[in-house]
Amino acid sequence: MKVTREMLQWELQPYLYRMNAFRFMFYYKWLTKLVNKLSDRFLGGRNVDGLDCDQIYIPSSNGQYQIRTRIYRPKDSDDNLPVMIYIHGGGYITGSPEMTDLLIEKYIRTRPCVVVAPAYRTSYIKPYPAGFDDCYDTLLWVKKNNGELRADTNKIIVAGHSGGGGLTAAVTLK
Repeated sequence: MKVTREMLQWELQPYLYRMNAFRFMFYYKWLTKLVNKLSDRFLGGRNVDGLDCDQIYIPSSNGQYQIRTRIYRPKDSDDNLPVMIYIHGGGYITGSPEMTDLLIEKYIRTRPCVVVAPAYRTSYIKPYPAGFDDCYDTLLWVKKNNGELRADTNKIIVAGHSGGGGLTAAVTLK
């Protein structure tokens, strides 16, 4: 069934055409790969003004992959801040931690914390459960490395939006 503008609530109608533009990206594997490559090239490693930003590589549990992970913390912050593991969205097929920089910055400004954001393997790189394993391995790494993070790893929250919200639910259930 094709969704028309008239079928939507009036507040959502302006967004229908924007969402349809993204629909084509999911139909064509080559286009999704191109979007991911461009995102990594232009956003990868981007820092946020006013935050200490770092990038590390966490070994996966099977030892065959290094999980690129971004760490954000307030400048001149005290040690032992709580930790938020933030899992980016993107429908499990696209996205990166840098795409959510503004959201992460708002979280840190609202409640100072250390944010650890894994760039999990999307389904086009490696199918399920690779992305889930990457996020869970990040949680285990955070729990073991409070000294390196200068954070209180007894206070951890796992959060995410869209596909990252699904992975958040799965990681917390495990």
